[in-house]
Amino acid sequence: MNWNNPDADPGESEEEYEARKREESEAATGLMFMVVEGFIFVLKIAAIFGMFFYAGFLLSQKFWGVETDKFKIWSFSLLFTYLIFCIIYFFMYFIHHISI
Repeated sequence: MNWNNPDADPGESEEEYEARKREESEAATGLMFMVVEGFIFVLKIAAIFGMFFYAGFLLSQKFWGVETDKFKIWSFSLLFTYLIFCIIYFFMYFIHHISI
């Protein structure tokens, strides 16, 4: 074991030690980027869903009026959001199959 590499394995050369440390560092960096990219993906999905949920909320307020009870507003917001997503996926499916 070298005095400047206290975590080196017994009988490990300087080059082997540096290669092992570089590999560990690259693995940790890759894992970190994967976690950050996953978090950004979740944020994107939440932003898109929030946008459509807000559109459904505005539709339900316009449909029932602002003074309606909250349960009816939120339930119709979810319903309208679901319908908006159904329309979007229908058109995505339709456009995909037309372009083939």
